[in-house]
Amino acid sequence: MLANIFTFTSPNDDTISREAYWDVCWVHRDVIANFDLLDIVTTQHTAFVRYNCKLHDGKAFQNVEYMTISNGKVTSVTVYFGHTLAEARE
Repeated sequence: MLANIFTFTSPNDDTISREAYWDVCWVHRDVIANFDLLDIVTTQHTAFVRYNCKLHDGKAFQNVEYMTISNGKVTSVTVYFGHTLAEARE
């Protein structure tokens, strides 16, 4: 689903490539238990997605991602880090 020209931006990453995205953002994917999609708002070529992410250790957080889409593929994602969820603070 990611275009070859895909880029990723976050407070920690400034427009990194598709390859760097997999290496940097998904290196610890085994700690993720699940994602719960809360909201998806779309236009013809964009999407805002808000989700909760729960980790296997019980910690959880919420983020929002802004995506651009072209020819049915995601061309960019900008993530806005959210807050730690209450259940993770116990």
